[in-house]
Amino acid sequence: MRNQRIIWWIAILLVAGALYIISYFVWFTSAHEEEGTIMIILKSNSPQSDFWQTVRSGAEEAAKEKGVQFLVSGPLDDTDINSQLNALQDALTLKPRAVVIAPLNDQRVLNGITRLQNAHIPVVVMDTPLPVNNAPSSVSSDHVQMGMQAGRMAAYQTNSAPYVAIIGDYQSSSIFKAREQGIKQVLGAVAHSHTTTYYSGESEQLAYVLTTKLLDEYPRPNALIVMNEPIAVGAARALKERHLDSMMFIAFDSSFYEIELLEEKTLDALIVQKPFNMGYLAVQKVLTDSNSLSSQHSITMIPSTVITPTTMYTPENQKLLFPFYEK
Repeated sequence: MRNQRIIWWIAILLVAGALYIISYFVWFTSAHEEEGTIMIILKSNSPQSDFWQTVRSGAEEAAKEKGVQFLVSGPLDDTDINSQLNALQDALTLKPRAVVIAPLNDQRVLNGITRLQNAHIPVVVMDTPLPVNNAPSSVSSDHVQMGMQAGRMAAYQTNSAPYVAIIGDYQSSSIFKAREQGIKQVLGAVAHSHTTTYYSGESEQLAYVLTTKLLDEYPRPNALIVMNEPIAVGAARALKERHLDSMMFIAFDSSFYEIELLEEKTLDALIVQKPFNMGYLAVQKVLTDSNSLSSQHSITMIPSTVITPTTMYTPENQKLLFPFYEK
């Protein structure tokens, strides 16, 4: 009987020891995996956002090619600052191998990125370079070039006499400022040109009201350049109500609704980014140059493409307008 008890106690100790070893191994492996993982923080991780899901697809492809584990996070809504702040705090806690982030326009987010740099975690920024001292390296669309493309299109289609209304989102937006700079850089060199800038935030309704007022002005603008999807949809509604197709109408990016407007020829041109390339090159940069990122800051600019109703069906442009990614 006594021997049986001894055997039972030995068995219990062996099981307990085995469980301890297993739990330690799992903990150690998990910690090791976090250290070897890169974190990808998007402006929006919504399945409905074609643009950011395509950025994600490019980032994941680069990570897989390098055989690196990755975690993807981001708010469902690109106005949800707190979700991105939480993701930055998670990165500071987990201390991953590197972080790739498309930061929302908020000082607290910039402060969070600075804390990652101070913790010696390599960071690469996507979408737009940060306007701060000691800014991280970045991979971005060339927004000045995008503005120049829109300006050239407006000048050409108005026979070098552009009277242009620009509707942006926010005056503080660095992306808007860069695009506006490009537009004015081109149109400033045209002898008989005029540009006026308006703002409507992310409001489709305000864009509609602004465009309606512009159509009642004299002289009326002969070209309208808008910065995002809500503005494009609101402006298009105003143009359709007036049955007006004589005004040159240019927009940026390539949402589902903007593509519809291009297809029906309400929009005359879209200035389209290459989001897959952005995600791919950002991850490639943070993995390839991680040792030098803290001392050497570089900016990689990705060119954009002008797509019109007559060029939207080429194979190259179809890939940009209808990217394939896993839902």
